[in-house]
Amino acid sequence: MGSNAREAIPTLEHLLATDQNVRFRVAIAKVLGRIAGADAVPALARALTEDREPQVRSAAVTAIAALGLDG
Repeated sequence: MGSNAREAIPTLEHLLATDQNVRFRVAIAKVLGRIAGADAVPALARALTEDREPQVRSAAVTAIAALGLDG
């Protein structure tokens, strides 16, 4: 993803924490790690520990785990 995608990181982190649509939060969790890399860990960790939806928590942990595969 290009450098323009990085500009979306703060918005994506906010939506991950606040949007009401579960599918949307799952999609955000999946893409956030690819865009932000290790910088996404705090937002993903919050989703993992604070989101009520199992699908979102699963996507967050998968995104965190995928960060280790990139290196």
